[in-house]
Amino acid sequence: MTLKRPDGPEFLRWRQGHRPDPGDRESWWGGWHDAVRDAVARGVVVRRARIVSEPLSDYTRYESDWLPRRRATDLDLPGMDF
Repeated sequence: MTLKRPDGPEFLRWRQGHRPDPGDRESWWGGWHDAVRDAVARGVVVRRARIVSEPLSDYTRYESDWLPRRRATDLDLPGMDF
């Protein structure tokens, strides 16, 4: 997995508008999904939460490329995910 850095080329490309292809998981998540899949297959419960302060810095937005809850109201998701 490539380490993200605030002065790294991937962050600078993100600031210029580049977004990873969600269909090419391996290029942007490295082995994360494989590690989670393998852990779950062994019976491990995996949970993640990222609590952030607003306003977000550019680098925090880059790390998460998140969807604010106010923009997810039309999606069929639970009101609180944790």
